[in-house]
Amino acid sequence: MVSRFVRFVTSLATVVFAYFAYRLVLVPFIEPAAKPRAVAGEASWTTSADARTQELQALFPPGSWELNRPKVLDTDRAVLLLRDLRELDPYRIELKPCTLILFSGGGEDRQGARPVILQAAQGAVLTFAEPINLARGQIGHLDRGSLPGEVTIRSPESRPGAGDQLEVVTHNVQLARDQIKAPQPLRFRYGPSYGSGRDLIIYLTTPAGMNLTESGSPRKNRVPLVSAAELVHVDRIRLQLDNPRELASTAQAKAEPPAESPAPSLQVEITCQGPFKFDFAGKVATFHDHVDVLRVPAGGPLDQLNCQQLSIYFATSSDRPKSGGKPAGSATPDLQGLQVERIQARGAPAVLQAPSYAATLRAELFEYNFLTRQVRIEDGQKLLLRYQQYDVEARQLEYQFAAGGGLGRLQARGPGHAYGTLPGQADRPEAAGQALEVAWNDRVMLQPHQGDHALSVLGGGTLRMHGEGEFAARDLHLWINESPDPEAPRGQPRFRYRPLRMLAEGDVRVDSWQLAGTTQRAEVWIRHEDAPEAAAATAGPKQSQDPAQRRRSNQKFELAADHLQTQLVRRGQETIVEHLVLDGQVRLREVRTEKAGDVPLAIVGDLIQVDHANTTSARVHVKGRPSEVSARGLTVAGDTIQLSRGENRIWIDSPGKMLLPVSAQRRGAGPGPAADSAASPPLSVAWGGRLDFDGRTARFLRDVHVSGVQWSQQGEVFDLLVMGHELAVTLNQKADLSSDKPPQNLDVQELAFVGGVYLQNTGRLAGSQTSYDQLQVRDLTIDQSTGRLHAYGPGWGSSVRYDQGLAEKNLNPASPDEASEPRLVYLRVDYEDEAVGNVLARELEFRGRVRTLYGPVEAWDKTLDPNPAEGVGRGQYLLTSDQLAIADAAARVNGQEAGLELTALGNASIEGQAFSARAWRVAYAKAKELVILEGDGRADAELWRKGSTTPDAAAQQIRFWTNTQSIQVDGGRFLNLGQVAGSLELPKR
Repeated sequence: MVSRFVRFVTSLATVVFAYFAYRLVLVPFIEPAAKPRAVAGEASWTTSADARTQELQALFPPGSWELNRPKVLDTDRAVLLLRDLRELDPYRIELKPCTLILFSGGGEDRQGARPVILQAAQGAVLTFAEPINLARGQIGHLDRGSLPGEVTIRSPESRPGAGDQLEVVTHNVQLARDQIKAPQPLRFRYGPSYGSGRDLIIYLTTPAGMNLTESGSPRKNRVPLVSAAELVHVDRIRLQLDNPRELASTAQAKAEPPAESPAPSLQVEITCQGPFKFDFAGKVATFHDHVDVLRVPAGGPLDQLNCQQLSIYFATSSDRPKSGGKPAGSATPDLQGLQVERIQARGAPAVLQAPSYAATLRAELFEYNFLTRQVRIEDGQKLLLRYQQYDVEARQLEYQFAAGGGLGRLQARGPGHAYGTLPGQADRPEAAGQALEVAWNDRVMLQPHQGDHALSVLGGGTLRMHGEGEFAARDLHLWINESPDPEAPRGQPRFRYRPLRMLAEGDVRVDSWQLAGTTQRAEVWIRHEDAPEAAAATAGPKQSQDPAQRRRSNQKFELAADHLQTQLVRRGQETIVEHLVLDGQVRLREVRTEKAGDVPLAIVGDLIQVDHANTTSARVHVKGRPSEVSARGLTVAGDTIQLSRGENRIWIDSPGKMLLPVSAQRRGAGPGPAADSAASPPLSVAWGGRLDFDGRTARFLRDVHVSGVQWSQQGEVFDLLVMGHELAVTLNQKADLSSDKPPQNLDVQELAFVGGVYLQNTGRLAGSQTSYDQLQVRDLTIDQSTGRLHAYGPGWGSSVRYDQGLAEKNLNPASPDEASEPRLVYLRVDYEDEAVGNVLARELEFRGRVRTLYGPVEAWDKTLDPNPAEGVGRGQYLLTSDQLAIADAAARVNGQEAGLELTALGNASIEGQAFSARAWRVAYAKAKELVILEGDGRADAELWRKGSTTPDAAAQQIRFWTNTQSIQVDGGRFLNLGQVAGSLELPKR
């Protein structure tokens, strides 16, 4: 289209050739004194009988006066035909009729030159500034002239079938020193293209240098130059294009169309309410005032450009032959070899509506450079560009198309905004695409970089994908690889684009359905792999279903770090994290879990490094002071945390801390978990050496501290502290570190301490302390699921709690009943062999030379002397035996009865301040306030009063109720009644 328009503009300017032809050609004729010259451009008069006759017959139809013996003035580039030349008055001459043939291009002797024919049937009248005398050769400066009647300019086709024939028709052309006017209507046609208007003005100028000859003397006949041409009134200009592929992209133009597909025609029409101007010096053509450009493809939609000013800039073709150029100093405008350089539309705004390209544009300036293939769009407020399903708003936009198609160069300045819908899936083109939105504050750039393309969003930008989230940064750079798409249909070259790398700097922020976070610098590398054919062949219905129908994960993570580096693997439609490095104040936590009640993931540290994340051998390093990881219901903290997915292992080679899940189990309620087990706090394990966890068993070395909480059926809370040299914690099930789903009901099953174990347990109820227990043993094993406990001796245990039992009574009936309020009692048990029991049932049995001390204390932290030099004090009892079983059914506060039960077996002896006893078995039940002494069948149980040298009572069983001072004797051998007060029940026969 543009090449035809160049020639079209050239045809408008050809009218001026006549004026210069008269001056250059007529001067030798009307100056008889002129001497013949043997140089190119010399004019010579001939008759119609010379060798030019055959050439003229090819240019004019039979019967034309030009073939009937005209006078011929011939030069190397022009031929003037006329029938008569006469002097009208001293200042005017008339040439009638006259025809001028100009030869454009070609070599010497006009070989290959294209003729341009100007015909003035009514001739021309020239008026000079001074009187003329043709007989004497006197002629002055040409002042003005006219070509009355119809003036026609035409040129045949450059070659048969070229469709580039030229025809221009106007009337009454007026010549003046500084301009040429054709005020009458003007019609012009170039091949199938045509146009019309009126009032043509051609402006002339005489440069100062052209007033001198080569020798420096004044030039007699100064020849002016054409500076500009103006068509004041433009009716319309219509261009007929035979091949619309000239308007297509380079890639499409190179595509071979089917042979049976004829090239449809395309018309472009230009109208305006103002003038059309052509500046020959600046090589620019301009349409003014309400310019409308219509592009009407055959059978297609109408494309339209509306603007206030349309400017077309021209340039001389770089491959133009030098031999065909104009001579230096030529007055004829050099229009050969012109091509459109760029086209520019201005308006308030200029509006382009191109439905055939699915494009709309509104801007103050639109410019396209045909030589550099560059588009420039500007608007002081906001330009609006819509292309297919995309909309762009900006202040300045520049884009340079790449040769052969593909990505070019882009630069957008000022605040801008782009939004649209991404194409649907390749296998489901009918599916709705995803909405995309991009905003920037400073500029956007796209340019080649090291064989790829770099897209940069500078000065603050935001990328939003509706339904997915948004990504924002101060500066964002994306490297894109472009390659031909081997799967593109034949004859339709396409390209495949793959992101290779991304760099985001400054206040980087991401907020999506599954991830929200901030960082100062993010670097992403993307490695592309082709999806395995085998995987595609074996994909079942679940793998090939619509992603939109797949269940969306409910998980969401929150991230904060100074620096992020990651390498992704793109395999088909799947993107996988392969390597990840988070550096500087790293915070990663799961803010929304897959299911309500799931333990959220959380990572805190200075550095997180994940290698081979997409494989079964993935490894994770977390460093910090300290760092912390919570996952799969477990939490670990330490300076360096290492995780191996392939080995299903977590280890820390330094001091740290671990939180283990524990179900809330009521003491005395059996091994089953309570209903509120989800709310139970975890078990905390701290160590001074190292940790090694294989998914089922966690092993802790050196200075191990365990703390946790337990409950009783009555709501009593027990704070547990256990310390030891080594600890092995076994879970009730394996935690699979390679599984995305956390294990359900994960719980601690067993704790096994080795080496110098110390246990401390504090009971509380309604904010008040109820008990204080201690245990120190050699080794300790606790089955958390059943409550079973096994401790290896030697060792000891103690307990402080409220009690109103033996500590407040004695066997003397005369002693006053002193305390009526609960008071604290202390119980200490030392043993040699082992201790077994159940912490949930509150049962414990000591074995091997058991020594038990019982008595009142004044405070929770007070103890009794285990080896009193003066014997036991008031309310104190010392019990020795081979075994001792202790059971505590409930705690007692403010009148609630405690359930403490003690049973001593084997060589049991008990000593108090007022009495002492010896039996095979001694039992005490606090709920009944009952003390039972039993013999072994061979020896009786014996009871001594203080100061007695012989037993005061001996029987197989002696029962003593401390609250009533009652005694029941079974199988009694003797009894000293004088020393016993209260009721007495004899043994039944």
